[in-house]
Amino acid sequence: MPIITLLSDWGTPNTYYGQITGRLLTNIPDARVIELSPAVPAHDLEQAAYILQHTCYHYPAGTVHLVFIGLNKPQQKTLLIHHDGQFFLMPDSGLISLVFESSPQCIFELPLDYADGITFKGRISYITAATLLAKGLIPEEFAVQCKTYNQLRPVRPTYNENDIMGQIIHIDPYGNAITNITKGQFKHLQQSRPFTIYLEDHSSKIEKINADYTNKNTGELMALFNSNNHLEIAVSQGNAAQLLNLSTNSEIRVKFEI
Repeated sequence: MPIITLLSDWGTPNTYYGQITGRLLTNIPDARVIELSPAVPAHDLEQAAYILQHTCYHYPAGTVHLVFIGLNKPQQKTLLIHHDGQFFLMPDSGLISLVFESSPQCIFELPLDYADGITFKGRISYITAATLLAKGLIPEEFAVQCKTYNQLRPVRPTYNENDIMGQIIHIDPYGNAITNITKGQFKHLQQSRPFTIYLEDHSSKIEKINADYTNKNTGELMALFNSNNHLEIAVSQGNAAQLLNLSTNSEIRVKFEI
């Protein structure tokens, strides 16, 4: 049974998800079509990359992931990536360099017969490619090798021996603010030293890491490492992003005592 996931910034309500799902099931009646996540904010490649990175490899080998984010240029290439047993179809928007930490194993582009940019026919090209993959064809049989593609530079934390400067890269549905600072980076620099986490305006600070969301007073500010090992800012029983006016690209500073 082929598994196909969809990731989009279409928002709700919309007709697109139903149209794409209907077309896929018409072509592949035994397919399972799964929405990878609730809609990503419009045009937000950073949040799309975070979601895709931390969900795709929980799916079985052979899963086809259709990414409808970054469709913004006429005649834009549609990329087909085959990496670690999974397939990814996405526009050539630079998202590829945000999702994969190293260059993917195999990168193809759909020929113009299959892709024509941002029109609905262009989205049909995803369906055509997904159908061919579900039938057992390999990318080499209907796509061409892609040697050049758009790249964006991922936003990484900067640091010295006493400080880490990071930023928020994802706001989840509960308003928790996930940063690009990982547990490994934090622990490597901390070396058991006390620390203070400062939010962007320095009016709020946190001096310990919680193990989870429990045993906190309602409205209390906290920091923890989430299930993806990223540093997260949260408010107990509250919405950190709204209460603290946080958004993607808001800065986070961790200062370790000398």
